[in-house]
Amino acid sequence: MPEAKPGEPDAPAHSAINSAETQPSAAAEHQSDGHSNGHDADHNEVVAYMRMNFMMLLHDQLGTQAIQQLAQQAARRRQHHADSFQQYLSQLIASFRAQRAQTDNDDFPPPANFLDGWPVATIQQIRQQHQGLLIALFHFGEHRHVAVDMAAQGLNMVAPIAGQAFWDYYQLRNLGPAVLANSIQLLEVEQHNVGRKLVLALKRGDIGVIYVDGNMGPDGTKVQEGGVGVHFLGREIQVKAGIARMAQSFGLPILPLFVRRKTIDDQCHTTALNSYVHLGKLVAPAAKHDLKQGRVDKDADLERLMQSLYTQLGAEVQRDPANWEFALCFHRWLQRPNENEAAAQQACDQSADPTGIASPVNLGQQPDQLRLCMDKERVTPLFSKGQLIWIDIQRQKGFKADASHQALLERLNSDEGIQLGTIKHQANPQRRDDELELLTELMHKGLVKRVALES
Repeated sequence: MPEAKPGEPDAPAHSAINSAETQPSAAAEHQSDGHSNGHDADHNEVVAYMRMNFMMLLHDQLGTQAIQQLAQQAARRRQHHADSFQQYLSQLIASFRAQRAQTDNDDFPPPANFLDGWPVATIQQIRQQHQGLLIALFHFGEHRHVAVDMAAQGLNMVAPIAGQAFWDYYQLRNLGPAVLANSIQLLEVEQHNVGRKLVLALKRGDIGVIYVDGNMGPDGTKVQEGGVGVHFLGREIQVKAGIARMAQSFGLPILPLFVRRKTIDDQCHTTALNSYVHLGKLVAPAAKHDLKQGRVDKDADLERLMQSLYTQLGAEVQRDPANWEFALCFHRWLQRPNENEAAAQQACDQSADPTGIASPVNLGQQPDQLRLCMDKERVTPLFSKGQLIWIDIQRQKGFKADASHQALLERLNSDEGIQLGTIKHQANPQRRDDELELLTELMHKGLVKRVALES
């Protein structure tokens, strides 16, 4: 069966089942930054992507049933964080307008911190010691509140921001008190001079706040030139390394910042706030003179910096996986196996015969009582644009049947599965042969398994 390479169009439809490169809907991606346009992604689609990616990362530790529950929890928490932040923004804007009406200027107090445990003195000390600082932020927990909290505490910062988030923060900055306006410089990532403005701000000693995970940015989500490979929870991924390049260029350390959710174990944080700031391990680039003179390989140093950041993210994900919103998009970062590896894997799939039926499979000679089901340990289903797609987690491939076979995939996806006799004895011989051929192909790929009928 022809398969499309990642990013290429689907394979030609001269097979009953075709490869598909699947991505979250535009609404799902837009919602990932926490600034909803009122058209949220379908909850079931979000859960499906979460489940697919958590299966790839945590299945060996948690198992299939726990992963399904985790995906539901992560999707609900992500939506709750986005909705609560929008509500918080609306309240702040209304409060700022009311205070401006009373004072007729911007001389009024900044808002109270939303997040608990801010180590302001530590951040300022690091910034002063190194004459600047880069904060690595992640789409983890209630991360949307970090910029507002930092500015309200007078931490001078520069933040490249995309999309609706830029305009939301822009409105807060313009309506808010002087300390807010003076502490935060917003850069719209689509502007042509964003790089120059960022350089000037960092030279001035402002704290650069950069999202690390997600591979987002003005050049899209695909990592081509400039990306580095890192290990992440047992997977090889390709990530953008912009923050590491800035660290090398300016000789600045990188401070990972995570927003943790409170649990009963977090006794040191006793206020009523729900989330608190946790600083990771400071990561510093090699000395600029060592990089310049070639005593330290620049690319190896980039990889070291990014590996440290993703190792720390991995520890946070394992600690509280439902708090990581960008489990939604993780599949985009995976390093795909090359063609030789893919061919070897497919040969292994077929020779191993995971269905327990010797190849070539002849379902016409199998017992009518045989029941077939999607292998939930190997496959996660996705509904995208009204079509059911099966994701082979092991091979990182998506498969979809043509329109005439969608109902068959849906039946295989159900708890009851399909009893082979209902296929073999249907009246239309052409339809019977087509469906048997499709089932045979799915079994060869290890996507369908036999289940004994209960007597």
